[in-house]
Amino acid sequence: MESREQKSPQEKYADLDAIRKKFEGAADVVGTEIDPEIKDTVVARNALEICTVQSCEGHIEASGSAAPWVEIAAPDQPEYRFNRQKEIFESHAKKNNMSLPEFESGYPHRDEYFAALEEAESSGESAVYQTWRQKTQKTKNKMSQLLEQFYQGREAPEDIKIKIKEHEEGAFRIYNGGEDYTEEPRTAQEKKQQPGLAERQKAYRTEMNDFAKFLERKFLQSS
Repeated sequence: MESREQKSPQEKYADLDAIRKKFEGAADVVGTEIDPEIKDTVVARNALEICTVQSCEGHIEASGSAAPWVEIAAPDQPEYRFNRQKEIFESHAKKNNMSLPEFESGYPHRDEYFAALEEAESSGESAVYQTWRQKTQKTKNKMSQLLEQFYQGREAPEDIKIKIKEHEEGAFRIYNGGEDYTEEPRTAQEKKQQPGLAERQKAYRTEMNDFAKFLERKFLQSS
């Protein structure tokens, strides 16, 4: 069997630059441009073939989490999770004189939407979705190993340390920030009332950027 020729350092740097250029001006899955303070982290993960879906550098002047995070999943996530989900959603949309996209938005008919979702869940998760979930789980295992290597000999307070949070639907996030990380709405006014938040946020971002540099080194050293 013919062995694959290892790329030179110059070629690896060129590959990394190409990935970085790919994400210049790129948007995430919800159409938002990638934040500058998290972009290196996104680039480094994709260089290691870890597909990122969404990300945030953490914000104080806007709603959401003050701490950074990156959402990760295998590519090509199926549009529907459950076997009869599309059929059931179409039925409920028709009953409410709505288009399918309008119904799937979940607003302003949240009760009806979640009733339809519960009905779809009873039909079971599709085989295609389960295959995607398994691929995402392999990616999560890879990320766990990389974090374990990153923290070998590295001390970090619990709120600074990067962790993994798995979501029920299969995707997962890496994040830090302790109580400053949240997936629930938190207004800019609420965050401004927290003393020392700006300094803590700087430390959270620094840890994420250090992890990005670690991943870049892993990529450059790989064959």
